[in-house]
Amino acid sequence: MPFVRARASAGRRQLTLADRALRRRAVVAALTVAAVGTAVCFAAFHPRLATGAGPIVVAAAGYLALGAATLYWLHRRGELGELLRPLRGDIAVAALLAAAMWGASKLGVVLLAPEGTERQAWFIRLYSHLSWCSGRPLAGVVIMWVAAFEEIAWRGFAFRALRAGFGVRRAFWGTTVLYALAHLPSAWLLAAELSGPNPAVVLAAAFGGAVWGFLTLRSGRLAPAIFAHALYSWAVVEFPLWRL
Repeated sequence: MPFVRARASAGRRQLTLADRALRRRAVVAALTVAAVGTAVCFAAFHPRLATGAGPIVVAAAGYLALGAATLYWLHRRGELGELLRPLRGDIAVAALLAAAMWGASKLGVVLLAPEGTERQAWFIRLYSHLSWCSGRPLAGVVIMWVAAFEEIAWRGFAFRALRAGFGVRRAFWGTTVLYALAHLPSAWLLAAELSGPNPAVVLAAAFGGAVWGFLTLRSGRLAPAIFAHALYSWAVVEFPLWRL
């Protein structure tokens, strides 16, 4: 009996060590995605790139690399086809969700920066920075592809890694929080002189991260969230929440 108990205790220790190793790998994976996302955000919203195609080029380069690595990782695991497989109705659902998110964001802008307040400068700064992208079909296509690869990296890699180590609920909230924090540099890079740090992009990321994460959980696939993210990002640029 003591021998049996000793073996059982050793098995529990081995399982604990394995769990800890899995969690360490999950944290490293999620923080890697967050670090790349933070660097992309810092570069894309830096004042030196306030004119021209700079912001979209930087975002495309960063997330293309991260998304490509995620696709390779999913392929090696044999999960790529199932996760990216579109089904009938995915685009319709994504379009309705993107429209609802645009409306909710518009309401948020009205509440956050009422007419005549100094906080309106937050959205003037944001859309001045993105002005080159508006009205250019090619820029719209690139924006949608960037959003798609962003979704692949965050929900396809960071979330799945955290879920393996910490379970669904912690992975959902961990990914959502990290996704919002990765956009934190924009608060200072797009700050307005009188109204201070600009929370617009961070709040949008927190809102979007929660919605797309929930959609991924409900569908069990990445395709619906990819479509919804791409359409929402395109709509926010093409149909500004705040008119200059």
